[in-house]
Amino acid sequence: MRRAYDYRGFEATLEVESVAAAVVAGSVVASGGLVVKIAVRHQLSGREFPPARLFDEGERTFATEAEGLLAGFSAARRLIDDALAER
Repeated sequence: MRRAYDYRGFEATLEVESVAAAVVAGSVVASGGLVVKIAVRHQLSGREFPPARLFDEGERTFATEAEGLLAGFSAARRLIDDALAER
């Protein structure tokens, strides 16, 4: 599932992906489930933040798409707010 949201002049694109297992630094940290890919782009300049993958707390995968999207949008808003605070 892919969703795009506008927030404070930025576009946050969230994509929920099903994964068989989550591997971080060569170690399996979570069994199969859902993770969220986050891409943030400034709408006027086109400047993009580096993409990120988001897991649930404790590096677990999300149980539902709704949980993943909610957490992903919250994380994207924090990234945007932090970037604007640095100006």
